[in-house]
Amino acid sequence: MTEENHELINFNEIREQKQLQSDNAICDFYNQYFFFVNRYTNIREKVRASHLFKELVNLPHEAPLSDSHEQLFFQWFAFEYVTIQGKTLLQLFLADQAKQKTESFLIQGAFFFDECTRANYCV
Repeated sequence: MTEENHELINFNEIREQKQLQSDNAICDFYNQYFFFVNRYTNIREKVRASHLFKELVNLPHEAPLSDSHEQLFFQWFAFEYVTIQGKTLLQLFLADQAKQKTESFLIQGAFFFDECTRANYCV
């Protein structure tokens, strides 16, 4: 490849653009997922999850969660908690979004699901 052709294709710039697109897609997926978790999760599921979470971390059921426990609960609830339907909230979100979202969005979801599964979450 000549010096002139090398200037026409700037692989570093292309790589940076693709990385930025991927980063933005992950942030978009994450934001939409947590909006779904906050907005559409049944209150009974949240109560059930809170009860189970307090058992897991050995907290009294009547005790309020500290800020750090609240953050831990929310992450656990979003990625590990299995609903009465036998699915995680991430599985429900992906199923809900499958018909209306782009392929790129669903690929990001698959990455989240794969990472969650490999880390022994969601099983």
